[in-house]
Amino acid sequence: LGRLLFIVVLLVTPVAAEIVRVPPKLTIAPSTIAPQIFVEPGAGTGPVLAVIDQARETVDCTVYLVTHPDIFEVFSRAEARGVEVRLITEEEPFGAGRNFFVTARTQLVSHGVEVRDGPGSLGYVHAKYCVVDHELALITTANFTRSGFEKSREFIVVDREPSDVAELGKIFEADWAGRRSRARDSELVVSPDNSRVKIEGLLRAAKQSVDIVMEV
Repeated sequence: LGRLLFIVVLLVTPVAAEIVRVPPKLTIAPSTIAPQIFVEPGAGTGPVLAVIDQARETVDCTVYLVTHPDIFEVFSRAEARGVEVRLITEEEPFGAGRNFFVTARTQLVSHGVEVRDGPGSLGYVHAKYCVVDHELALITTANFTRSGFEKSREFIVVDREPSDVAELGKIFEADWAGRRSRARDSELVVSPDNSRVKIEGLLRAAKQSVDIVMEV
């Protein structure tokens, strides 16, 4: 399968990766450095804050839920430095409804963030990722909430691979404009574009065991 980064249902990294529980001070490093994987609970908001605090020009995020005060503050700090911060989030989170979205949007806008809901062609905007300065991507299973950072088993991946970052940037721009997009990077697993084929191929290729972590 080559180099495959997949963290929505299970985590597969055939390349060497550094698994970190206590986050060090992150830097935007060359793309030759292996992905860093942070494990929740334990890492907390540290990996996300460290990356966004280093942003120089742009922070583009798609996150299903954003309610953690640390995230509001790091977005505010970025805006104060002149960084453009854009966020796509879910308009009607399951079990929360439209009022939850309006309240969260009001808080985010008050911190200088430009917020849009996802394109109408998607059932839910359930992804959690950020593209920073078109150089680095955060790809995570965690919502930006207290539960996501402090209570749940989650993974945060810092990905510096240029092709991954570029493809995520294209997906974000299409979703921001409300256009239908399709993932073209064969190394990313993206719903609803290629995830079924990728997952089935991965499972069929297993020779000894398959360990799956998922919410049910």
